[in-house]
Amino acid sequence: MKRVITLIFSLFILIGAAACSPNERSPETSSKTGDKETISGQTDSTSTEDFQAGIPEEYRLKINAPADWGEPLPTSEYNIDFPLFGINDVMDPQQPSDQEPVILPKVGELFTVEELEAYFGMNIKVGDVHPIENSDGARYLLYEAEIKGFCDGEVNIWIYDWGDQMSALSTMNIVLSDPREIEGLGKRALISKENVYILVKDGIVLTVSVEFVPPDSGGWMEPADEELILDFAHLAYDRVIEKFE
Repeated sequence: MKRVITLIFSLFILIGAAACSPNERSPETSSKTGDKETISGQTDSTSTEDFQAGIPEEYRLKINAPADWGEPLPTSEYNIDFPLFGINDVMDPQQPSDQEPVILPKVGELFTVEELEAYFGMNIKVGDVHPIENSDGARYLLYEAEIKGFCDGEVNIWIYDWGDQMSALSTMNIVLSDPREIEGLGKRALISKENVYILVKDGIVLTVSVEFVPPDSGGWMEPADEELILDFAHLAYDRVIEKFE
């Protein structure tokens, strides 16, 4: 077996040597004055093919463009702005837009403190929030007894304007980890752990989260029961729709 492999390898070497033999050069590429004088006695100019003189046609490199070609490359007919979530519009406020600016409702006006205390059966304290551009939010701290020390729960409600529906949907899918679809809530709604994201209209997204501190948890919050979160998310969505109408 080894002898057969050796013979085949030797045969390949002989074929390669024959293909590279200088005796097989075509007469068209050979001239008695080299690459400076052609058969007609005229002198060639220094073209892009001069460096391949004497090489058979089948072994020459393909020339895609002459060396003296100075025209610019054609531009793309497509707009390749950053496509993720409409962030281009946020980062470049000078960019013109065909859509009228949307006035977001004040999230702190969706519920009164008394309404939330009755809904959750706990004392409520309004927490601090720091909204970014094109957003608004509210944070409510929940206490089982008097409002002091660490809270026993937290409710967060935020509303964002991502500019267009495609950007809003992309944000919902990427921000949430392992999201699940919720039927019958907004144009589209997803839930992931304690967070519910609802596409209200166009690029408007409402987010709701509810967390509690379970007994003997060491103070760490955990998501509330999914049924409670979804019930409150439906109520918050209805209040937002009322503000837009």
